Amino acid sequence: MKKVALVLLAVGLLGVVQCAQAAEVSSVNVVGFYKVTVPGKGMALCSLQLDSIDPANQNLLGVLGTNQLFKSNISTAADKVLLWDTGIQKWVQYYQKADGNFALVAGGVVTNPPLFSGSGFFITRQGATDLSVTFTGEALQDPVVTNTIVPGLQPTAYPFSSATGLADMNLGKVGFPSTISTSADKVTVWDTATTNYVQYFLRTSTPVAWHKVAGGAGPFNPTIELGQGFWYSRNTAKPAFEWAETNKYLGNL
Repeated sequence: MKKVALVLLAVGLLGVVQCAQAAEVSSVNVVGFYKVTVPGKGMALCSLQLDSIDPANQNLLGVLGTNQLFKSNISTAADKVLLWDTGIQKWVQYYQKADGNFALVAGGVVTNPPLFSGSGFFITRQGATDLSVTFTGEALQDPVVTNTIVPGLQPTAYPFSSATGLADMNLGKVGFPSTISTSADKVTVWDTATTNYVQYFLRTSTPVAWHKVAGGAGPFNPTIELGQGFWYSRNTAKPAFEWAETNKYLGNL
C-alpha cells in the first residue's frame, strides 16, 4: 500500500540523528522528513509523526503544503484527504483547490482543520501514477503524548517519530482484553508482505498480548512503520480511554 523512508537532520553543527539511534548532538531541535507513497487510483492510511516547525502550521495545509497533492476546483478531479470524525464515526473528505486552499468535498467550503502527531488519515490518489508525499517537521520531544481512544472505530498512529512494534506500545496495557476476539479491543494493520489488512485482538493472558483474529500461534508484535496509520476498534460497551505513550528515543536526541 505504501513505502516509507526517513531522514532526520540535527539543526546545529554536529551532524545527523536517526530515530532510536544513540548520538551526541549540540541541539535538541531535530528536524527531518519521511515519505509515503500513495498508489495510483488507490489510497494509503498515513500517519503524522512529526510536529510542525511553526506551531501555527499544525494543520492540514501546514502539513501537506500546496504542491504535493493534485489540485482542482472540481472535487472529483482532485486528490483527497480523509479525516475520521470519531463523534459521528464517519470520514470527512477534503480536496485542495487550484489556489492551494483545502475545502470540504461536501459543500466546497474552504477550511483548514488541525492535524496533530498521532493522527491517522487516508490520502486518496485520483491519478493513475503513484504519488510520493513528504512529511516534514520536528521529531517529537515530548516525554509523553496522550491521545483519546473512543468506543467504536478510529484510525490512529504511533505519535513519535520512529517505527515501533504493536506490542511495544502502551495500548496493550490500557485496552480491553478478552479471550473472545469479538469482545476484545482490536487493531488492524496493513501487511505489506501479503498486501492485506491483518487484525489483532487483545487477548487475556499472562501477560495480556496481541493475537491474530484469524488464529495462529501467538502472541504477535507486527511492526508499525514510520508514516503508517492503523485502525483501533474499541469495544463499544466500554468507555473512552486516554492512550498515554512514552517517548522511547528521547534520551538519544
